[in-house]
Amino acid sequence: MNKFLKIVSISETQQDKNGRKYIKCTFQPLTVLASGMKITSNQHPLTRVLWEKNADGKFGDQLFYDITSGQVSVGDGVEGATMTYNTTEYQVGDNKVTTYSFAYFACENPETYANRQLKANKASIVIGGEVIAPANLVNSELVHQD
Repeated sequence: MNKFLKIVSISETQQDKNGRKYIKCTFQPLTVLASGMKITSNQHPLTRVLWEKNADGKFGDQLFYDITSGQVSVGDGVEGATMTYNTTEYQVGDNKVTTYSFAYFACENPETYANRQLKANKASIVIGGEVIAPANLVNSELVHQD
């Protein structure tokens, strides 16, 4: 059995304030059985931003290039999965939340990816009661500053 992410939507290419291009891609879990049968999950789809490389030629998503070149499109599967972690508390709009759900690719470590995304919210994933990235909490209300 192999885990994939089925692409269910792709936005038009956009640019951030620095001119770096990105697309928003929505995924749904897809399982491919040994028989070749494909099973799409009824889980709520998750959206992820895919970036071109920055000016230094680093930190881009290969899938951005695969999609913008037409090699990959809606309905295709890419190796990856979805994950939900418990987290330290952080704010999203008017809500305080303690979980983070996301799509990650086979080439990524889900813990590393989640903590990188949570850092902007001064939050960290929590596994077995342990805060995995305490450095993310610097200057947050959860860390006492002397």
